[in-house]
Amino acid sequence: YRAYESISAVYTVVSYLMTKFAHVPIRVYKIKDKQALKQYKSFEPYQFQRPSNYIKARRLEKKALEQVDETSDLAKLLQNPNPVMSSDVFFQTLFGYKLTKGEGFIWGNRGEGLEGDVNRPILEMFPVPPSIMHLVPDPNDVYGIIEWVIQLPQLRPLFKEDVINWLLS
Repeated sequence: YRAYESISAVYTVVSYLMTKFAHVPIRVYKIKDKQALKQYKSFEPYQFQRPSNYIKARRLEKKALEQVDETSDLAKLLQNPNPVMSSDVFFQTLFGYKLTKGEGFIWGNRGEGLEGDVNRPILEMFPVPPSIMHLVPDPNDVYGIIEWVIQLPQLRPLFKEDVINWLLS
């Protein structure tokens, strides 16, 4: 992270990528055909260089997915993730964490007293610096998570259902 701040070339590249990522159009889709979606997702990026594969992939995408109305709750949340950030700033910040730290976290606020209730909608989303997030593993499951803990001035547990961890792949 310090290299990002102190080396001007790295800072320039990371800032450029963050800005570009923030301007990617946000769209919400629903699945129409699971089999077509599976075929569409099986394409490797290099395969799109052949025009015939690109055309086939676009046909599969149209068969598999349907764009959801921009007035849906999810589309509105993605356009206005929280009261203090525009979607551009939200995604720019999140992607910056991912580039400089290798992962990004999103905390989904469901409202006071509704934390962890997956039947309640997420009302706000906030990007969280990875340096203040701590995983509490499940001792009975090597891949399990009991909860996340955010380190503000004090430690505050967060339900795992309210946290998205975006790892660099």
